[in-house]
Amino acid sequence: MLEELKARLLAVISGYKEMNAAKKQEAGTDNAQPQKVAATAKAITDSVGQGGKNNPEDVKIVKALLNAKINAGLTAEDGSCGPKTIAAISKFQQSVGMAKPDGRIDAGGNTWKKLSGGATVTPPAGGETKPP
Repeated sequence: MLEELKARLLAVISGYKEMNAAKKQEAGTDNAQPQKVAATAKAITDSVGQGGKNNPEDVKIVKALLNAKINAGLTAEDGSCGPKTIAAISKFQQSVGMAKPDGRIDAGGNTWKKLSGGATVTPPAGGETKPP
């Protein structure tokens, strides 16, 4: 009987923790999961968003991070950058206090650093050293 009570208590505690984490994430106060996703993010090589180069692989990375950080609801697998992606970038920029969001993320720029958790710029293949 004691083991059954212990198992029920652990189940209640686990449920409480999950519910609390969901509430925090919904309110934008739980940074644990987005930081984990961001810390393992592959860096982008070019700009993404309004007026950016929008390399499909870079766009996929940005969309996945936006989904993790602000629940943007973007289809990350398609690699295309359209109005919804640009709007999500602007929304993220506003959420981190950018006074004039421009809807663009530059490799190595401030928005990228905040979105990625500090991932560095990956140099292009072939040994080129193009600045970001």
